[in-house]
Amino acid sequence: MKIVSEINSIAKLTRAGNLVIIALSLFLVRYLVVKPFLFLDNTESSISDFQFSLLTLAVVLIAAGGYVINDIFDVQIDAINKPGKNLVGSYYSKKTARILYAALTIGGIATAIVLGKVPVLNILYSSLPSVPGCFTFILPVIKKCCWLAI
Repeated sequence: MKIVSEINSIAKLTRAGNLVIIALSLFLVRYLVVKPFLFLDNTESSISDFQFSLLTLAVVLIAAGGYVINDIFDVQIDAINKPGKNLVGSYYSKKTARILYAALTIGGIATAIVLGKVPVLNILYSSLPSVPGCFTFILPVIKKCCWLAI
């Protein structure tokens, strides 16, 4: 029962319903808009179905990280506007939420790099705003748990 409760709370924190809508939107656009036009033009898609699935996974992971970081920054506002609904601060500590945010965001960036259609430098350049955010939240955790003198 605890595992089901944990999965349910992570689904709420990352807004799993919204993530499903994002993935579904991407797939519907690909298969109901892009593919028919490519078929009419007698052209092949530049990415395979597997690569498109990786792209969708990267988008969903980064969006999930965005939802988590939003909840981290809105703890005080949500305490007034939506008391008891924000899981950060009640069910999850800020530290745990920061680790989850970093894992989701880095996982999304890593998936995009594995996708390999965009050169790594372009991916790193476009994701630079999120990288300092990851380190801002992870560095205090590393300092406390590890023997690193940073």
